[in-house]
Amino acid sequence: MKFHRGFTLIEILVVVSIFGLLSSIVLATLQTSKTKAVFASGQLFEAHSQSALGADIKAGYEFKKNTSNPAIVLNTSGNNDNAYMIGTDQTLWPEWVPDFNNVSDSALYFDGIVGEEDYLVAYNMDFLEDDPSATDLTLMMWVYAEDFNQNAGLLSKGNWHNNWALKLVGGNVVWINEHFSSQNNLSCPAPANDLWHHILVTQSGTNGALYIDGFLCAVENNLALVESDFDQPNQGSAGSLEGNLYFGAVSDDYPGAVPLEYFNGAMDEVMIYLDSLPVF
Repeated sequence: MKFHRGFTLIEILVVVSIFGLLSSIVLATLQTSKTKAVFASGQLFEAHSQSALGADIKAGYEFKKNTSNPAIVLNTSGNNDNAYMIGTDQTLWPEWVPDFNNVSDSALYFDGIVGEEDYLVAYNMDFLEDDPSATDLTLMMWVYAEDFNQNAGLLSKGNWHNNWALKLVGGNVVWINEHFSSQNNLSCPAPANDLWHHILVTQSGTNGALYIDGFLCAVENNLALVESDFDQPNQGSAGSLEGNLYFGAVSDDYPGAVPLEYFNGAMDEVMIYLDSLPVF
């Protein structure tokens, strides 16, 4: 009679370790493929949206470092309205970093520290100067954060009580058109951390939609109407900040007040159009 030797404990452990290693490699490969697919989807949707809306661009901030004047982030749409670093201490400014294509000095990183003036402002932007009857608006941008679960402004115009803002709120990406309005907002779960994502919000009248990486994640038909030109003083405060556009923060109510809700992360290719995508 022949006896077959069984596996020793060490041999079994070696086999299990090999299977574990192979599984981790497969999972890592699948995760990388998924990440690339999501990124490609965002790029494709961005290209499609820019093609559809191109003629109605109001502002385009490509976030290429301006070596001749580092305090200015150019609006490349041809409509002026450049954005500006705050203060004279360059160590407190947002930091130039590689963009989502790994091109150096082509995106800005905001540290999210209140009091360090770590945001951008485009002053007195009159979005309705060319068309006072406009009710359509589309914003798009690329954003990166190590943790998207934060309360922070990505892009906002107006003041706290009377504005629109694309924000991060408690683990969600939110489009708010007039704080304290009785009408609804758009909200989607925040995307995965440690990755670049394309975010787009589009609104026509009271209808709006929010996309992340090219995927529709929220639709609403009871939004407050877009009021893009907040140039009237609020609550009796002459010369309020209502006409300013803020990158990486949300403006406060009164002249001289520092913004609120600072963003901790990177930003690139912020585009603003006075038109909407046909998504309704």
